[in-house]
Amino acid sequence: MIYEGQFGFRSEHSTEHALLAITQEAYKNLNAGKFTALVALDLQKAFDTVNKPNLLSKLKNLGINAEWFHSYLNDRTQMTKIEGQYSSPISTTLGVPQGSILGPTLFTTYINDLPNVVKYGKFFFFLLMTII
Repeated sequence: MIYEGQFGFRSEHSTEHALLAITQEAYKNLNAGKFTALVALDLQKAFDTVNKPNLLSKLKNLGINAEWFHSYLNDRTQMTKIEGQYSSPISTTLGVPQGSILGPTLFTTYINDLPNVVKYGKFFFFLLMTII
């Protein structure tokens, strides 16, 4: 179910594995006389960009009961703390909860079909989450 080029948040799929796969693909293309280009993207605040209805639809298409995830993702609020002062809570309309157990899995599910939109090329995903 998970795209073969997904290396983030998977056991035995480290940064080194991703780099080896990219290098092997480049050498394979070089030996076949093909052109290889690498485009690297760093999606800032990637978890915050997830469209919840689209994610729920993708979960449903995978045969997963999306109702439980609906209640997990919706009716959430966030606030900011600066120098001991909290802002007023506001509702979140996008994103999956960061720092949660399900966040990485839900984001991976959300982007899992991205390679289907590219006719030529191969995707290698590596997600790095840092919690401070």
